[in-house]
Amino acid sequence: MKNDLIYLITPIRTQTKSGFYSEKCVRREVFADVKTIKRAEHYSAERAGKKVQLIAVVNDDDYQLAVIDEGEDVSQQYEAETIHLDGSKDHETVVPHIRKEPEYVEINAVRYRIERNFKDPKSVDRELTLSQVE
Repeated sequence: MKNDLIYLITPIRTQTKSGFYSEKCVRREVFADVKTIKRAEHYSAERAGKKVQLIAVVNDDDYQLAVIDEGEDVSQQYEAETIHLDGSKDHETVVPHIRKEPEYVEINAVRYRIERNFKDPKSVDRELTLSQVE
């Protein structure tokens, strides 16, 4: 049962006119089942050089609400060139479409990084393995 209130945080990085990057974070409030990791997961993550602490199980539909689709802004246009097999070229203006998933989770005012994101095809839940941001 999902009783814990957490925030899925999706950072969006944009470039200003002066060439610097700025970051804004979109926070989505969702219910989750927060659990501690098991011994096997701890040692497996430690071998990979990661220090994971928690697992948050969220409904996949709630997770998908935190996914941001960038590219709707027409100011981000690029010239693209397609080269065909016969050597002819086509030029067109494209707007990149980027799917940005949450990178962080906030639980009780503590921020965690999503180290692993697992969706079992047979389940409606998504499992997020978390490590604390220092």
